[in-house]
This record gives sequence, C-alpha cells and structure tokens, in this order.
Amino acid sequence: MELIVGQNCYTTVQEANQLINDRFPTSSKENQVWNTLDENDKAIIIFRFTELIDKPSTWFIGKKADIEQVMEWPRITYKGLEECPTDIKLAIILQGIRDLRENESDNDDYRKMRDNGIKTYKIKDASVELFDKSDKESSIYHKDVETGIYTDIFNQYIKDYVIDI
Repeated sequence: MELIVGQNCYTTVQEANQLINDRFPTSSKENQVWNTLDENDKAIIIFRFTELIDKPSTWFIGKKADIEQVMEWPRITYKGLEECPTDIKLAIILQGIRDLRENESDNDDYRKMRDNGIKTYKIKDASVELFDKSDKESSIYHKDVETGIYTDIFNQYIKDYVIDI
C-alpha cells in the first residue's frame, strides 16, 4: 500500500515508527505490538485509521487551508495555518494498535457488547461480567458508537482539536 501524506494519510510508516519509539517504552504493549508488524501492515493501519479519524469532517476546529484539499489537515485555526498535529498522528496509530489488540484478545461478540457499554448479561442462572476494571476505568476503554474511536484515545489525543461536541 502506498501512503501519500496529504492525500490518504497524515504520516509515513517511518514517522509513525519514530513517534511510537520516542513516546512509548520498548516494554509497553503499544511499542511491542507496533514493532512486530511488517511495513505493509503498518501502512494499512495508518491508511485505515486516518480514514476513521478524518471522516467526521465538521468536527475539527478551524477550516481546511484549501477548499480543494482532500483531507482535513492542514487547517486554518485561530493560531494560523496548522499542519496535522502530532497528537492526531498518534491517535491514528494507537487506534490501530488498540483494534489489533482487542481483536486478538476478545471474542468478537463480547467485544461488540463491551464497545456498546454492556457490562454484564445474564442467561437463566448464569451471569457474565464483561469488565474487570472499575466503572471509572472501563467507561473510557470502549469505542464511541458514532465515531468508532476509543474514548480514552479521543480524550487524550483528539479532544483539543475538535469543536466541543
């Protein structure tokens, strides 16, 4: 897959490698998962999750720098012309890593229920709890139903760049 910054992505595989290696210890799950992927898989993640984060075109602060540009960044904001922030690039990468981890570690039906906020379910006398974490922690690890973005990733990396929603 060919990544073209400004056309179908905001970062290259090389820049993504540097972002992960600079910000996450080698022992972290994020670093371990990212560095086990080959270059093509990394490119697919960057492409796929750029589309996800770039899709809600009306949510970023400011306006496109050029009405003809394909993607949402660069933007003109109250700070002037801004290129895609590092936080947005990290959100794209981390969203992909999280999706890989979730898909590998969970039964798909359980993950879907958890992503939709279901904490427990009961069938006759059997009860299944889908969260091991406290309510406060578990509520930030689900995907937003409308955007498909994990709440904790949104809050840490994207929230400062969007219109209050």
